[in-house]
Amino acid sequence: MSHPPFYGHRYDRDTWVFNVAFGDPAKVTVKALATDGTVLAEEEHDLVWTRVGGTAHCGGPVTTPPIQLSVP
Repeated sequence: MSHPPFYGHRYDRDTWVFNVAFGDPAKVTVKALATDGTVLAEEEHDLVWTRVGGTAHCGGPVTTPPIQLSVP
């Protein structure tokens, strides 16, 4: 069974939450698209990961500060 590299869901009117299935990428590119596929906004962001569970030896869940993308 293959897993997508990430999945997301709408948290509220202005917020989406994404989970990375495997690994912790160093950077991401975020885009907002119109229904016709036109790019409305696009930015690249470096990610700083912090462990929020588990142990230093075995690892555990990690999180990164929120990314804001302003869409005109």
